[in-house]
Amino acid sequence: MTDNRKILFLATENAPGMRPYAFSMIKSTSNPLSHAIIVVKDETEKKHYTGIEQYCTVHYLLRPSDTIGKLWWHVYPKSLVSTINSILDANDIELIVTLTGEVCLSWIFARLQNKVPILHTVHDAIPHEYKLSFINSLKDKLFVSGPNKSILKKSKFLVTNSLQQKKWLEQNCSDKKIYYCPFPTLVTSDIENSEKVASELNGINDYILFFGRVEFYKGVHLLYNAYINNKDTLHPHKLVLAGRGDHENYYFSVADDGDVIVINRFIEDCEVRKLFENAAVVVYPYISATQSGVLSVASRFGKKIVVADVPFFRDSANGQEGVFFTDPSNETQLVETILEAINSDSTTQRLYASVYSHETVAEHMDSIIGNVLS
Repeated sequence: MTDNRKILFLATENAPGMRPYAFSMIKSTSNPLSHAIIVVKDETEKKHYTGIEQYCTVHYLLRPSDTIGKLWWHVYPKSLVSTINSILDANDIELIVTLTGEVCLSWIFARLQNKVPILHTVHDAIPHEYKLSFINSLKDKLFVSGPNKSILKKSKFLVTNSLQQKKWLEQNCSDKKIYYCPFPTLVTSDIENSEKVASELNGINDYILFFGRVEFYKGVHLLYNAYINNKDTLHPHKLVLAGRGDHENYYFSVADDGDVIVINRFIEDCEVRKLFENAAVVVYPYISATQSGVLSVASRFGKKIVVADVPFFRDSANGQEGVFFTDPSNETQLVETILEAINSDSTTQRLYASVYSHETVAEHMDSIIGNVLS
């Protein structure tokens, strides 16, 4: 930012996509007088924020690891609240910016907001289509979707990275100030600079790639089934599904097939660059997408991208070279679009250059924060 507003950023959730999101937003929005509280589950997680100290003063907190501590964290995260209050009192903080949902603060959000204005980042105002067991569904209501709704109701200032979500918020939260900021890049320095190849892919390239945590709403089962049913058409390209997910119980059963490579684990940042560079095409067959940074990673390396024709992707990449829209529920159309992309000479590097800019995010956030504090 170009001024010296005193801001406290909160990044309390450690889902894989949230870490680079928080890093990118802090990098684009902070100044030397800013502070950030980053909650990690263990000391090793700090590596995902390497270098962030050059943008603001960082305070790391460890999330409790024992069962009772985890449960109590969702009711009253004492160490977090204490650290927030200390920073507010010692630094004349003017604004709190939540970055990762901050569901652990749902019970005390209103009290905190009475002390200092809060600009709350909305990631998923409408929950995605999940397939969850009864127990996991109950956990989601208690610890995720329920607290999210509570914070949304209490917030006065909201910011979203989705134009479609902004419209929904304006229709359903008319009593709040609602702002839009473009989605930041999720490409970290580790992604930029590493040459490590995932061990599962040694000697394998020119594949069809899905990257990300496997969830029902991401439509990975549609891509898998289309590939299995049309292997001869898509030959010699293998299918790589890279990302942790409970495939067997909730999504699809992966056959014992040498042409399908499932990397069912967290993909380290140092493995991401070669994962994309060695792919022929990247496919995101989402059933729905509220907002997502997946296009930033693929386009950083110029990869051709096949995406579901859903509003968020249209808002992000309509008319951009190298992006091919499809209906993933139509198997024939999905296969034809994948082949069209593979055979194209296009690149998505221009998409990255035009959309995923720290300067663009900084400009929007500077204006938003100025409005909130005016």
